[in-house]
Amino acid sequence: MRQADFVHLHLHSAYSLLQSTIRLPQLVKKAREYRLPALAVTDHGNLFGCIEFYELAYSNGIKPIIGCELIVTPTDDAAESEKANSAEPANHIVLLARNRKGYQNLLQLITKAHSQGWQQEPRITSDQLHQHHQGLIILSGCQRGEIPTRLLKEDQQGAEAKAAEYVEVFGREFFFIELQPARTDVHRILNERLLSLARQLNLQVVATANSHTIDPGEAELVRILTAIRLGTTVKEIPPPLEHGFLSPEEMKAEFAHLPEAIANTMTIAERCNVDLDLGKIHLPKFLLEKGQDAAAILRQQAVAGLHAQLSTSRPDGGDYSKRLDAELQTIEQLGLADYFLVIADFVRFAREKGVPVGPGSGSAGSSLTAYALGITKIDPLRHDLLFERLINPLLHEFPDIDLGFGMEMREEVHQYLRSKYGQDRVAQIVSLVTMQTRTAIRDLRKVLALSREDLEAAPGDAEQAPGGEVVRKASALPLEEELSAAPQRKVRELAAALEGLPRQVSTHATGVVIGDGPLVQRVPLYRGPKDEWVSQYNMRALKRAGLVKFDFIARKALTVIRKVLDLIGDESDLSVALEDLPLNDESAFQLLCGRKIGGIPYLEGARARDLLLKWQPQQWQDLLALLALVRPVALESGLT
Repeated sequence: MRQADFVHLHLHSAYSLLQSTIRLPQLVKKAREYRLPALAVTDHGNLFGCIEFYELAYSNGIKPIIGCELIVTPTDDAAESEKANSAEPANHIVLLARNRKGYQNLLQLITKAHSQGWQQEPRITSDQLHQHHQGLIILSGCQRGEIPTRLLKEDQQGAEAKAAEYVEVFGREFFFIELQPARTDVHRILNERLLSLARQLNLQVVATANSHTIDPGEAELVRILTAIRLGTTVKEIPPPLEHGFLSPEEMKAEFAHLPEAIANTMTIAERCNVDLDLGKIHLPKFLLEKGQDAAAILRQQAVAGLHAQLSTSRPDGGDYSKRLDAELQTIEQLGLADYFLVIADFVRFAREKGVPVGPGSGSAGSSLTAYALGITKIDPLRHDLLFERLINPLLHEFPDIDLGFGMEMREEVHQYLRSKYGQDRVAQIVSLVTMQTRTAIRDLRKVLALSREDLEAAPGDAEQAPGGEVVRKASALPLEEELSAAPQRKVRELAAALEGLPRQVSTHATGVVIGDGPLVQRVPLYRGPKDEWVSQYNMRALKRAGLVKFDFIARKALTVIRKVLDLIGDESDLSVALEDLPLNDESAFQLLCGRKIGGIPYLEGARARDLLLKWQPQQWQDLLALLALVRPVALESGLT
């Protein structure tokens, strides 16, 4: 079937937080229905959804165009700029990446936009835009762009000067005057002036829709999201002039008088060809002296560590040496020597600083190399654990070593990594908080100015179609009339429509990413609440981008155990190490069978309590089986 000859180049997904209702799967599905050959997503000041969009588009036969809408300010003085633009910051532009260089410059600009100390929306300076222009296409932006703003103020000279600046910096073939469907007299006047400017300066024009919804009927939802974002009520927010995700035929009808504006969407799409090269691993390099080899250093440290372990626990190390050599060969063949050295180094630092470190969890305990390096305290041969549980060359999966640390000093380990590898190579990982029914209803009560009594019966099941998609019933009544007639039902409908949309940013509870170079070369970053760098790509996106996540799990139990051991030492002058405690202590199992399990991870749940009472485990192997049965995968299977 013949593809459409139009491409959407200015569009905001739900990752433009509290500004759009467009979910990426829904968007790509609709784009496929329209037979679009390519599609751009240009969220406000971030690339939270970049990898998800990139993969969704390609898997549906659509070329993804990576872009972003940014705010440009003439000064790098945050206070002065915000004072000048305190109400609604203007000077919007749209940037689209043409190639890998453009993508990397987009990463630089977005990261810089979040590093200036802005109290409102992230912004870049004109100088930064000039510095990182290569490989980018620039569109003049929506009504809040600098050129449109100047034209509406009848500042023709200023608009011409800004257009000339963009031509000089980006080149005439990579700068386009953006025209959008006109729904008001003001917008019609603006389009006339923009077109006149383009004709006068011999500039190219392009048609965009600046979509924030798939269906224009969801404009009221955007209005509600705006009220939530600004902390006001819906009555204070004017109805948005939302076009929705217009079909190619609708866009052609809007610009029937200007076919070149439609044709230029294809021209731009043909110029944008970014290959993200997903799946290739970019391991951080362990810092070595010049001439040293990571694999050789790893083998040296592992052999020495194993010798130290065996000298105190096992007189015969023949099987251990063979196992270690086999593991090291696999690690070297897969290029993972640096990975193990990095982990061993910060675990060693933590132990030296007195930070409680767990003996090992998950698949890491199956590695003799990890045991020899001091990463874990679990002897895999003693417990018949298979190395392939951690690394199986046939599966082509990257190992994941989870590490538990005492709660109060985990940040000290983070700071060690930043000081060792560089502030620009270490970052925490974004975690987007999505709207749930309860939080959505709470937000709705505020922005709709409803009393608690109005919503007494509001929480309830939303009507859903097969597959879980929320049914949004169209209504001819204005929002205010629907609320007046049936507030509870309307709030339920609205909450169902909002559920799952990203609401705010947070940081991943355990993950830290370390780059093989400055992270901004591979991912966009933003500043967290403690001025730390945070990756805009979430855990899954980082994995697809080839960056390595290290988990630092804060374990309250480790802190408590450390304090108990310290108290024992203070009271009795005994030095007790956690790993020296017997695994089959009879009194400990009596406590477990009596369900005295408060504060014990994984055993506090109702299912574990029931199994403890029923099974009455008497040895630690029984506990392994019990723990396996109460893990999420086992519970979800319905077999336990």
